[in-house]
Amino acid sequence: MTRHFTACLLVIGMCAGLAPGSGVAGELGLSEFSRIVPGKTRKQDVVAILGAPSRAGKLRAEERETWEYKYGGGRSFWVEFDPDGVVALTNVTVDFNSSRYGGP
Repeated sequence: MTRHFTACLLVIGMCAGLAPGSGVAGELGLSEFSRIVPGKTRKQDVVAILGAPSRAGKLRAEERETWEYKYGGGRSFWVEFDPDGVVALTNVTVDFNSSRYGGP
């Protein structure tokens, strides 16, 4: 019985990790993010390095295009572009609601 339960959990976990549109970038980390250089890296370079973003839009008052890459444990890497498509700034944030002590 325990063996079947463990096998089911393994299959469910694998399916969740491979689900399309899950919004979590696979195997991304600081080594990839460090290759994104404000003032130098262009949109097409970001896609080549990081892949498609988890979310894209105009999320700040400056109305600059902003891309989000979710990764490991509720963290997000943000990339903002200037009007010419060059990275203007990057940022890493943590969603505290995703932790065991998080909100509703």
